[in-house]
Amino acid sequence: MQAAGGNPLFVEQMLAMLIDDGLIQSVDGRWVATNEKVTVTVPPTIAALLSARLDRLEPEERDLIGRASVVGKVFYRGAVSDVGSESGTGRIDELLKALVRKDLIRPDRSTLAGEDAFRFRHILVLESAYGALPKAMRASLHERFANWLERAAGDRAEEQDEILGYHLERAYLYREELGALTDEHRAVAHRAAVRLSAAGTRAFARSDYPAAANLFSRALSLLPPDDPVRIELSLDLASVVQDEDQKDRIWAEAIEHARAVSNDRLLAHALVQRWRWKLERLTDIDQAVKDADWAMATFGRAADERGLARAWSLRGQIAWMNGQAGNEEAAIEEVLQHARQAGDLPEEYEAFLTLSRDIVRGPTPSDAGIRRCEEVIAQYANQRSVEASMFHALGHLTARRGDFERAREFAKRSRAFFFDTGQRGQFEFFAEIPYDIEMVAGEPAAAERVLREGFDALAAKGERPPFLNAFLARALCAQDRWNDAEPYAEFADAAGTSLATPVGKGSLARVRAHQGRVDEGEPLAREAVALLAGTDFLIDRADVMTDLADVLLVAGRADEAADALVQAIALYEQKGDIVTPVRIRARLDGIRHSTVEG
Repeated sequence: MQAAGGNPLFVEQMLAMLIDDGLIQSVDGRWVATNEKVTVTVPPTIAALLSARLDRLEPEERDLIGRASVVGKVFYRGAVSDVGSESGTGRIDELLKALVRKDLIRPDRSTLAGEDAFRFRHILVLESAYGALPKAMRASLHERFANWLERAAGDRAEEQDEILGYHLERAYLYREELGALTDEHRAVAHRAAVRLSAAGTRAFARSDYPAAANLFSRALSLLPPDDPVRIELSLDLASVVQDEDQKDRIWAEAIEHARAVSNDRLLAHALVQRWRWKLERLTDIDQAVKDADWAMATFGRAADERGLARAWSLRGQIAWMNGQAGNEEAAIEEVLQHARQAGDLPEEYEAFLTLSRDIVRGPTPSDAGIRRCEEVIAQYANQRSVEASMFHALGHLTARRGDFERAREFAKRSRAFFFDTGQRGQFEFFAEIPYDIEMVAGEPAAAERVLREGFDALAAKGERPPFLNAFLARALCAQDRWNDAEPYAEFADAAGTSLATPVGKGSLARVRAHQGRVDEGEPLAREAVALLAGTDFLIDRADVMTDLADVLLVAGRADEAADALVQAIALYEQKGDIVTPVRIRARLDGIRHSTVEG
């Protein structure tokens, strides 16, 4: 058949229409025409053909398949019966059998107890049936189906949040298109927003950030600007969107709206969330401290456990900015307590990512940190976001204990989570895990290679994280590539962050010394040591102490260099690093031997 254009569905439906019209019939296992003189008009497209088939149905059959199309590709007997017109409900089983016989629908496996399920023969059949419905009828049927599903699901209705939200959303949007919205219609929009938001929260908890962003965005679009629920939703949306400009815009709008409605609790949420995102991009944190203290008091008066979790998280970040990872680690324990009280799984899970950096860079010895990570993994078995956070720490710590193969596997598994969940920025940034492993293993060329993969991917998007610049400078310095290291060290030094700046400054000091500018290098090295001296970043303090030692060696002051290396060894050992001190002692022995010979 030329009109079929090679489309099997077109042929099937054309034959079905001929059978429906009695123009062909089965005789001895063969289909034959009932009248040789009959002229058949062939619709030009599959859509037109399906529309023609549906137009030939009995009125009650057409009514039933229209109701079913609102439910979706799979629908339930109870649903089409409940939302249907009075004329069709009495013959529901007879009508369903007729549609099955005409191969427009088929029986299907049901996911609702006690409900028979059916599936449309093809998605184009569904679309044709749905397209024939007036918008007003679609709106009514979507809302009626949502009401039916809530009743049918009973105590497990929350499992259907996304489906319920979709149908209520469609009901409202069609009425919005038709105009003349009423308070009743706006109540439907609010119900839809609540359901979509709940589904978004669950998507957030399972780290499906694209789905969470979609659901939160749709929920927001259904609410008026001054709705308090909208303000809270916007904060959740900002937490999952990946675009930084969009994040900043959402939080700024939330702060403005909260102030406009004089809602201190929502304002506290907006301020805290915005600070948590942008704090490490700033050097002056006095206002963040004031806002954190005000928010903590506000949340306390309101008994807002979720808010308290977030405020403690901000206090922890401030401690980190002040070089006190141990204090942030203590704050995270408060975060976990309040997040659990609030039932806020995303906040609870996110806290473990922060905990992992505290364990890596702070005062916790490596073996104790490894035990803590293993305890968390056992407690949150099969929760990938928590496991990824702990694998991050385990990658660093097991390398310090000399188990490089396990460390590399931990790094791979941690980064895989962020890649799989669409968090490409985190995936690229966490190239710092395999970088650190290779540096500890004494393979700076390999460290540079793995770090550049993440660095270059972020640079292509216009991002230059100071940490990665600082680390790349260290990898290049370890290969005596001083001129190559210079721009990265300069960038990190100028960044003004609490950790990247001194680490970058230490590398820049070495660069200057090896460029024959020791008079510039030594002050830089001593400044790097001083900037970290009051912190509990043990590894970083040890690293910049080795930078100072290298500068002093270039200056010909071997005894002072040896003293700096002894201090570095003590810091590495305090962290529980059993690998790096071995290498430094060998270097120290070489210095002492050269001094004796001299």
